[in-house]
Amino acid sequence: MAVDLAWEYAARRFDPPPVSPYLGNPVGWMTEKLGAHLWSKQREIADSVVANKRTAVKSCHNAGKSWIAAQIAGYWIDVHPPGEAFIVSTAPSYPQVHAILWEEIRKTAKNPSGDPLPGRVLQSDEWKLDDGTLVGWGRKPADTDQHGFQGIHRKYVLVILDEACGIPEQLWTAVEAITTTDTCRILAIGNPDDPNTEFGNVCKPGSGWNVIRISGLDTPNFTGEQVPAAVADLMLSPEWVEDKRRRWGENSPRFTAKCLGEFPEIGDDTLISPRWIEAAQQRKLEPGPHTILGVDVARFGCFDAETEILTDQGWKFFADVKGDEAVLSLDGDVSKWMPITAVHAYPFDGYLNEYTNRTTSFAITDNHNLLARSPRSSEWKIRRYDALPRISYLRRASTWAGEERESITFREQTQMPHGGYRLRDWTLDWGDFCELVGWFVAEGCVYREKRDGGRLRICIAQRGARGRAQLETLLDRMGFPWSYGGNNYQIYCKSFAEWLEANCGIGASNKRIPREIRDSSTASIERFLDGYREGDGSWNSNGGATYSTTSRQLVDHLQEILAKVGRCGMARLRSVAGSTTEILGRTVVRKHDVWLVGEYKRATDIFLDKNKITKMRYVGNVYCVSTPLRTILVRRRGFVMWSGNSDETILALARGPVVRIVGEHAKQRTTETTGHVIVAKREHGVDEIRVDGVGVGSGVVDQLLEAGHDVVDMQSGAAALDSEHYANARAEWWWGLRQRFEDGDIDIDPDDDELAAQLGTVKYKFTARGQVLIESKDDMKKRGVPSPDRADAVMLAKAHVPPPDELVEDEGIDQDLEAFEISPY
Repeated sequence: MAVDLAWEYAARRFDPPPVSPYLGNPVGWMTEKLGAHLWSKQREIADSVVANKRTAVKSCHNAGKSWIAAQIAGYWIDVHPPGEAFIVSTAPSYPQVHAILWEEIRKTAKNPSGDPLPGRVLQSDEWKLDDGTLVGWGRKPADTDQHGFQGIHRKYVLVILDEACGIPEQLWTAVEAITTTDTCRILAIGNPDDPNTEFGNVCKPGSGWNVIRISGLDTPNFTGEQVPAAVADLMLSPEWVEDKRRRWGENSPRFTAKCLGEFPEIGDDTLISPRWIEAAQQRKLEPGPHTILGVDVARFGCFDAETEILTDQGWKFFADVKGDEAVLSLDGDVSKWMPITAVHAYPFDGYLNEYTNRTTSFAITDNHNLLARSPRSSEWKIRRYDALPRISYLRRASTWAGEERESITFREQTQMPHGGYRLRDWTLDWGDFCELVGWFVAEGCVYREKRDGGRLRICIAQRGARGRAQLETLLDRMGFPWSYGGNNYQIYCKSFAEWLEANCGIGASNKRIPREIRDSSTASIERFLDGYREGDGSWNSNGGATYSTTSRQLVDHLQEILAKVGRCGMARLRSVAGSTTEILGRTVVRKHDVWLVGEYKRATDIFLDKNKITKMRYVGNVYCVSTPLRTILVRRRGFVMWSGNSDETILALARGPVVRIVGEHAKQRTTETTGHVIVAKREHGVDEIRVDGVGVGSGVVDQLLEAGHDVVDMQSGAAALDSEHYANARAEWWWGLRQRFEDGDIDIDPDDDELAAQLGTVKYKFTARGQVLIESKDDMKKRGVPSPDRADAVMLAKAHVPPPDELVEDEGIDQDLEAFEISPY
C-alpha cells in the first residue's frame, strides 16, 4: 500500500503540467478571461508576439500600445507553466518603467472582470507567484550596461522594450543575450521619433523583425471601427491630430512620428535629434543656482478697424475675431487653413500708413509685417513695413490644394402610379456637378409646383446661344431629364433641388457657394467659375472678368475662391437698394444693393511705391492675430492681399540645466513687453536677462537699461567668438544648445510638445568656408514650418555668453571656447 502511494506521488510530481486552452490564442485569452476589447491593430500585435520571435510596433500617440503590452505580459505568465515563464521590461528611464507599463501590468493582474492572475504584482515592479517565485520585473540598467539583464534563465522569456526609440543600443544587446531560444520573444513598442536609433534599425526591411505600424489615421476614431466609448475617449482624436498638424506643421518630424506613426526623414542637416529632445523631456535634473531669462521679442504690427481677415467662418473684421477660428495662411505658395494662436487688440493714438489705389488698400502701423519682395528678386520675405525699400511688390497671388472628389450621388425616390416607389441614384462627376452649381448660383432657383404634391423643379435662366449650347451639353452629359421653355431650363431631380436650396440659399440676395466647393480643389473651383461666369459674369477688355450679385455673402465667397486660385480682384458696391434701373423698357426699383466682384486674367501681385503712402491720423484700436505660418489673407475696402501677422513674445527661464517657458504674451507694444520682463525678473529671481535685440527687441533693451536693469543685447547677426567654425553668433549659440541636448545636460518641460516640435525642425548647413550656418526663419517658413519662437527663447537662455572680463583677444578666445566645449570639430 505504501509503495503504491509512493508511485502515485512520484507520478504526480513528474506529470507534465496541464496545457492552457489559450496557449497560442492571446486574443481569446484577453477577450474571454479578462473581458477586454481589442481593436484590430492590438489583435495584430498580440498574434504577432505568439507567431514571431521579434515584433516591433512603431506607433502614433495614444493608440493603446502600452495597454496591449501589459495584456500580453499577463497572457505570457498565465498560459505558461508556473515558474517557467518570465517577463522583463525596460524603458529609457525608470519613471517610464514604473508609471506607464508596470502600472498597466498591475491593473491587468488584478483582472477586475474575473479571477486575478497568478501571484501578485508589487509596487517595486516585480511579479511574484504565491510561493515567492519571481516571474517578472521592470528595470532600467545603465545605458552602457550590456549585461544589465544577466541571471534570467527561464524557458519562456518575454522582453518588452517600451518607448523603444529611446533605449540605447547596448541594452538591445543585453536583451538579445537572454532571448537566445526559440521559445523566447521580444516586443519593442514606441513612437518612431528617430530613424538613427536601434529601434529605427529593427524597423527597416530585412531586419528579421515583424514590423507593425499604427498611424493615427488607422485608429478607430478615424476609421469608424466599433470600440466602446471608454476606449475611444482614450485614443487619438481627429481634432487633436488637426491641431498638431496646424501647430507643428505636417512636414515636421514630430507630427510624422506622433500622429502618423512613421519615422521622419531626418537628414544629416537636422540640428537636434528628436531622440535627444524626447530624452530631455523625460530627464529630471537639479536646478542650478544661476537664473537666466531669455526673451524672444515678437515681430509685430497691426491693422486699422476697417481691415477684415478670411477665416473658416467667413470674412470677419478683426474686432469680431474670437480666436477659435482657422485663418487662411500660406505654406510656401499653397494656402491652407491654420489656427489662431493669439488675438491682438490695443488702443492706438498716432499715424498709420494708409494706401488706397486701384489695386489695393491697407492701413498699418510702421512695424507691421508684410509679405514682400524686391523688383529684382522672386523670393518672398516677411518684412516690416518701415524696413521695406521705396519700391516693392506685395503678395496677392497664391494656390490652393483643396480636397479632390470624384463624384457625388443623389438618390431619387419616385412614387409609382399603382403603388410603391422607384429608387434611382444619380452619380455625378464632381467637376460637372461644380459647374452646374455655378450655373445655378448665377441664374437659378428652385420652383415648387402648386399641384402634384408640390413637385420641385430646378430652373436656370439662359437666353444666349453660346450659354444655351454649353448648358445643354453639360446636362446631357450628366444624364438629368430636362426641358427648355420661356428662356428657362427645367431640371427634374427632387433630392438635388433640396440640396441646392439647403446649400446655395433661396432667393438671389441669399445666394452662396457651398462649403464643399469652396474647399474643393482648384480644378473644381475653376469648373464652378466656368458655370457662374456664363450666368452672372462678363469678360473685360483686359481679359479679366466681372461678376454681379445682390448677395453680400456671395461676394465674400467669390473673393475667397478667387483668392484660392490666385486671381482675386476688387469687390465694390455698384448700386444701392432703392435706386432705379431700366429692364426691357420698364423702370425698376432695386430692392437690394448690387455688388461687383473683379477677377484678374492671371495671378498678379501688388506694386508698392512708398512715396505714395499717406500718413493717416488714427485714434482707436489696432488689431492683428498670430498664426504658426505667420501669414494671413486680409481685405480692406474690397481689396484682398496677403500679409504677415504678429508673433508672440516668449520668455524662457533657465535655472542651470532646467529650462521652462514662463511667459507667452500677445500684448506687443514695447513698453508692455518690457513690463512683462521686469515682472518675470522679480517673480523668478532672475540673475541675468538676455533679449533678442534685433529689430523691435532693441526698444526692449533700451527701456530695460533706462529702468536700471542689466541686460545682455543678443545680436544674432554679430560675429561669432569662434568665427572659424561659425558663420555668426546665432549659429554658435544654436550649436551650443545642440551640444547640451546631445550630452544630456538639459531638462525641458515634458508637456511642452510645441517646444519639442520647434526644436526638432531647426536645420543647419556649412558655408563655403566650412562654417556652421543655421537655417533662417524665412527658409523655415518656406518648408511649412512655424516660426520657432519658443525654441529661440530657450536658445537665448542657454547660449554661452562669457562675461566681458572673460573676453580676451586672439588666442584667449579659442581657449575660452575650448573650455566650454561648444565646437563641433
